[in-house]
Amino acid sequence: MVALAILSLSVTTLLVIRNNSIEQAGRARELRRTKILLEQKMGEIVCGMEKRRSGGFQEEGYQNYVWSVDSKETKVRSSADPAGKIHEIGMTKVVVYIRHKDAQNKFQQSMEAYFLAENPENAPEEDKKTP
Repeated sequence: MVALAILSLSVTTLLVIRNNSIEQAGRARELRRTKILLEQKMGEIVCGMEKRRSGGFQEEGYQNYVWSVDSKETKVRSSADPAGKIHEIGMTKVVVYIRHKDAQNKFQQSMEAYFLAENPENAPEEDKKTP
């Protein structure tokens, strides 16, 4: 009787641990999938392949995921150089959001990146370069 009680307690504990492991593995798979989709969409936006501000991943086979993008022009100021001059560079902040359509699944992930919106003051102009 005692051995049966110990066995049943051990099996119950192992089942709880197994269920938690399965749940964590599912969450890790979803995180990995959204990270891949997020990086893919950021690349498409940055290189100009994607012009829309939002959409889904139906073509890739992930109907339950949607994305949106937010971009904002900003200026970045440097600290003073040895001559005391402060440089200002125009940047574009791009943020891509991905979320699962399911309302019960509160999962959302985002990625942000900054890109030059204009040439720095001292950068050579394209038309001034010699071949």
